[in-house]
Amino acid sequence: MGNTYFYKLLKHNMLLFILIIGFITCQLIFTYKQVETTPFFNYGMYSENCLPKKTYQTIAIFENEHKIVQDQLPVFLKYQLRTYSKLIAQDSIDDVVNTIENRFGKETNLSNYLIKYLTNNKRSIKEFPKWVEEQLDKTKLSIKIEYYEWLNESFELINSKKLH
Repeated sequence: MGNTYFYKLLKHNMLLFILIIGFITCQLIFTYKQVETTPFFNYGMYSENCLPKKTYQTIAIFENEHKIVQDQLPVFLKYQLRTYSKLIAQDSIDDVVNTIENRFGKETNLSNYLIKYLTNNKRSIKEFPKWVEEQLDKTKLSIKIEYYEWLNESFELINSKKLH
């Protein structure tokens, strides 16, 4: 045992030994809890096949029934629009709640605190359209999900659904 790396490290630099063992311990705990951390990622995020889709959806914003070009929207707003449409589709159930409860337990003090500050609720969904109007400095906006299909070498709109 006297010739192992960790033994030599312990004898020469106690602080570095503690840091390395602490890092390894944390990574093992994160792996057990299935927390994705850099520089290590769980293989599960790469292990599923990507299946072809028949329809594709986008979230569009309309001002007085005229579509605002997606390239004119800030990137953060595009992400928020996708989250908004997902919350509506899931009847305002935020996936983050499940993640927090799986990692910290249901109805624990920590999970209740994190859910309060890190998740969306029904009130957030109702307030979102007004928030978008403030961000874009426009009024009378409507948000729609548009469904497209790849036909004849181009995407064609096949359906749309108004969210707000």
